[in-house]
Amino acid sequence: MNPRGADSTSLRSPRARPLAIFEQAATPMATLDRELVVQSVNPALQEWFGARSRQWRGEALAALDGK
Repeated sequence: MNPRGADSTSLRSPRARPLAIFEQAATPMATLDRELVVQSVNPALQEWFGARSRQWRGEALAALDGK
């Protein structure tokens, strides 16, 4: 196991590596759809908003500013 906690063999699939980077990044990030609706957020964004247990999926990006 590597220091980041992800098994190096699990990062061989084309989708696993970007997902691992997204989840482990210190920079707050979210993925949005074409209508700017949140699809997922990484732990850094949850921590930045101070709401780790909150469900963000389906929220409009504009609505996050007031939360």
